[in-house]
Amino acid sequence: EAEGTEGSLACCAYVNFLLATGHGKSFEVAFAAVLPCFTIYNEVGKWIKSQFPNGVDESHPFKAWIETYGGEEFENATNKTA
Repeated sequence: EAEGTEGSLACCAYVNFLLATGHGKSFEVAFAAVLPCFTIYNEVGKWIKSQFPNGVDESHPFKAWIETYGGEEFENATNKTA
């Protein structure tokens, strides 16, 4: 479904920044560049998941995303990484 879809200018610029940083900088600088992705996805995922007190319905198109990024396993990994 996403095939052939063009990213926004901001999205493309951010992805290019991450790729250039990961390729041309030290591990520490590259790590610092991607760390916000983990923390933001975790916070957003937890908030969205909290909006479904009875659990996310199986038919929800973003159930897997919500369960992944709002889940305890991802939170633990994020906290360990940070």
